[in-house]
Amino acid sequence: MSARYGTTKLFFTIILAVALLGAVSASADISNVILVEQHMRFFAACPAGDIVHNLSFYLVDDYGSPIVGANTRISFYTNAEPYSVVFCDDPTGGQSDYFYPVGSEGNTYHYTFALAAGVEVDHTSHNVRMRVEWGSNYEFSDLLLPFISSPDLNGDLVVNLGDYGVFATIFRGDYDLRADLDNNGEVNLGDIAILVNHVGHTCP
Repeated sequence: MSARYGTTKLFFTIILAVALLGAVSASADISNVILVEQHMRFFAACPAGDIVHNLSFYLVDDYGSPIVGANTRISFYTNAEPYSVVFCDDPTGGQSDYFYPVGSEGNTYHYTFALAAGVEVDHTSHNVRMRVEWGSNYEFSDLLLPFISSPDLNGDLVVNLGDYGVFATIFRGDYDLRADLDNNGEVNLGDIAILVNHVGHTCP
């Protein structure tokens, strides 16, 4: 028996298109840049921070010309209590560390990072945000609404028997993406295998 997710499987990579609004001069004004989300993004997390993700996005003006050297960074946070995602970096405040690009090609910025976090499936408000910032002092930003799953399903930042109990409840009931650890649209035996492989993991 498994709970099934009825929409199309989310992509494992993302491209964030950014466009300038209004008049554009010879030198683009990055204070007018806004983030345009193309699709939702799925991230898996573990308190041990051992699930690595690759992320790319690019900046262009409204003529499609690249904006390079924009000094970008990203972070994740929850904006209300009770927290639906708990981060090892800030367990009482609900924010991850900042992640910085590992490289760039023209106007495309590449990230490789891992989230050290658990989730609280008991909380129906999944209020996590991914903040993308840019500018010389990161003075400009916009938000995405990602999905996050974790083998730490009770948000205590340890993967243990308590998480088995939460998983069993989800497995017998309705689909919950936060327990779909392999993002295949179902909560099934494959997710149990991932949970088993992470037992004993805690914050670094």
